[in-house]
Amino acid sequence: MAERVLWSRLRGLPFRVRRQHVFYPYIVDFYAKEKALCVEVDGPCHEARLEADVSRDGFLDARYGVRVLRFTNDDVLRALDEVVACVERSCR
Repeated sequence: MAERVLWSRLRGLPFRVRRQHVFYPYIVDFYAKEKALCVEVDGPCHEARLEADVSRDGFLDARYGVRVLRFTNDDVLRALDEVVACVERSCR
C-alpha cells in the first residue's frame, strides 16, 4: 500500500519516474533515470536485512551509477509530503 501511495505522488514530479525497474539482478521500487536515483520503500522485513540492503545499494551505485533513497512504509504513510520533498531535494 505504501508503494502505491508514494507512486501516486512521484508520477506528478517534473521528471519521469519508473516503477519496478530492473537493475539485474535486482528490481527497484522506483527509478528516475535522468536523476540517476532509485527510491525504495521498505516494509518490516527489511529490518532484518540491513546488511543486505547496504550491500545492494552499494552494488547499484558501483555497477549502475545510481543513488538509492530508502524510506519505510511508515515514513510514506505518516509523512508523505516530507518523503516527496526529500526525493525532490535529492534530484536538484
